Amino acid sequence: MTQFPTITGKTVNGARRTVPQDLYGKYNVVLIAFEQHHQYDIDTWIPALKPIKEKYPDLDVFELPIIEQTQTSMVGRMMVDFWMYTGIPDSDVRDHTITCYIDLQQFLSTLNMPHADQIYALLIDQTSIVYWQTSGVYTPTKLDSLTAILQDLIIA
Repeated sequence: MTQFPTITGKTVNGARRTVPQDLYGKYNVVLIAFEQHHQYDIDTWIPALKPIKEKYPDLDVFELPIIEQTQTSMVGRMMVDFWMYTGIPDSDVRDHTITCYIDLQQFLSTLNMPHADQIYALLIDQTSIVYWQTSGVYTPTKLDSLTAILQDLIIA
């Protein structure tokens, strides 16, 4: 079974978080983006995950913008953080968006992700276990697959 790596970042509200230990849910869907234009793909998942989150109170949803640490200066990070803060008006969404400046290739390798050209959606717990993983935009088939895993976890 794949293990999610321990990474650190800051919410758009500015709070430091260690992922996955500091995530709120017993289980968490993390939507991972690598480029600004990936937000459009992330946004395909958000409406579909809302009813699932309501059905499973132990589930939470987070967005993780992953940025290569060596390509971003401190000033660049401050600018990205500022743009994200001003671009996300909802405080709860800012609290559930954790920007991580990390070694991108190591992250991709650890999670068996072939490249950073698309988004990934994962179901993880706070102990780093990855229960489910897919890539790309939302589809009903992908959501059905996630729901089946959640039912097995919650009922077990």
